[in-house]
This record gives sequence, structure tokens and C-alpha cells, in this order.
Amino acid sequence: MDTAAGQPRAAGANRPASADITADTTVQDAATRLASDLRSVPGIERFSTVRLADLDSGGPRPLQALWRISREQLEKQVGQLTIGELLDRYGVSPPPPS
Repeated sequence: MDTAAGQPRAAGANRPASADITADTTVQDAATRLASDLRSVPGIERFSTVRLADLDSGGPRPLQALWRISREQLEKQVGQLTIGELLDRYGVSPPPPS
């Protein structure tokens, strides 16, 4: 079982899009995948001012895990962006309020 991002889950269940980032993934696609994964974290807006690179040394475990998956491909291009900036540039629109 995978517990790196918080709740235990079966292998393959709710797999983050970031997990499929490879050396062949474009920066645009990798950033979009990371933004999509971050957008799915409940309460992500509370962390909009946190720089992605700062997740290397702290922050909520789910956010750290998502950044660790993506860091190799994105650190140079978007590592100094805040989570809010990444979501604004690469994120999909938030779901409409219920």
C-alpha cells in the first residue's frame, strides 16, 4: 500500500497524474499534471503563497509528495513559482461550488 501522501490506498487507485511524468514529458505537460494533482488537494488555496522549491524542506506531506514526484522535470522551470502561481498558469479551473 502507498501511504506517502497521507491516506492508505490500493496500488493504482487515485494515482496522481504526476506519477506518469518522465524525462520525455514536456515542461508544459508536467506542470499541468502537477497543477491538476495540487488542485485536487482539499484546501490547497491555504498554501497558495508557498514556493514549490520550499516543499523540499517542509509543508504538508501530500504536497511534498507531489512535488517530489515532479521535481526532477520541473525544478528549473517552475521551482520558484508559488503553488498559486502554478495553478494560475497551468491549472485547470476549480470545480464549480456545490
